[in-house]
Amino acid sequence: MLQNRSLKSLPSSAKLVLALCFLSLLSIGCEKTDPTLGTGTAVETPGTFVTTLAGSGILGYAEGMGTAASFGQAFGIAVNSQGVIYVTDNYNDAIRKITPDGQVSTLVSFPDPTGIALDKQGNLYVGSEGNTRIRKVSPAGVISDLPGGAATYNFNYPRGLAVDAQGALYVTERLGYRICKISPAGDVSVLAGSGTAGVVDGIGTAARFHSPHGIVVDADGTVFVSEGNGNLIRKITPAGAVTTFAGSGSLNSADGIGIAAQFNTPYGLAIDAQGVLYATSFDCIRRITRDGAVTTLAGLPNNSGYADGTNVTAQFAWATCVAGAPSDGLYVTEPLRVRKIIVR
Repeated sequence: MLQNRSLKSLPSSAKLVLALCFLSLLSIGCEKTDPTLGTGTAVETPGTFVTTLAGSGILGYAEGMGTAASFGQAFGIAVNSQGVIYVTDNYNDAIRKITPDGQVSTLVSFPDPTGIALDKQGNLYVGSEGNTRIRKVSPAGVISDLPGGAATYNFNYPRGLAVDAQGALYVTERLGYRICKISPAGDVSVLAGSGTAGVVDGIGTAARFHSPHGIVVDADGTVFVSEGNGNLIRKITPAGAVTTFAGSGSLNSADGIGIAAQFNTPYGLAIDAQGVLYATSFDCIRRITRDGAVTTLAGLPNNSGYADGTNVTAQFAWATCVAGAPSDGLYVTEPLRVRKIIVR
């Protein structure tokens, strides 16, 4: 068991710089929003609560129960059918495992992990920006290559991952500005994106993405992508037709329908069984219906911080990725914590 391991064996001076960088990034994120643009204030929902599942809030690497555990940078997140949570801990080069009651352990060491997804068999798929590959991780923590050409394919900063009902894997390329699809046999194709940064709707490679991050696939095979630095949610049909589903592109957290809504760096995206989307928006979590109506589920827009409580009193600081559903547990990563939203 790894206990209190230093982040990537960094010397104390480097860890101090890293911690200061975290504080700097958080302050930058708070300052970037313009409160005069309007906000998406959450409406109090009886029985909806935000709690801290795991993480001390202190930069580090420690196993333990709940807030006794520490993370270096909790990023990607996935939840299996038994309620076990898997988190990529980027700065600690590890995939962390969290039981439903909050016991944190390390499943396996993994270099520079970012996005993570689960298939029906409980296998994990993990992206590594540092070596441009996607790897498969068994429930026992055994790492293996993907089949076919996907084993050696060089993705351009793979970020978000999702698996569809047929076992195909979808990958967002953060700096490749494309959405790639990997068949169960390991064949890699480009579903959408020209490879040039931009925001252009269109078919397949005629479309452009600004900064694709989170990705989910619904039961019909429709793909949704969150543009982390573009502040948009894009929609891609199985045929590759790309449209802007929600967001104006302006940096803020404002409720509305479709492009009238606004997001603040929506890195993470989740989808429930009814096709409702959930997106992180820096200091709050947004809910997006199938017709594009955006509301604030929990958190205080333009008011980042850390507080558990009801959906209108809880605070988030740099909500990054999200997985699950409110009925069973919607889990949110912040750099140093994993939060849980539940409707009782």
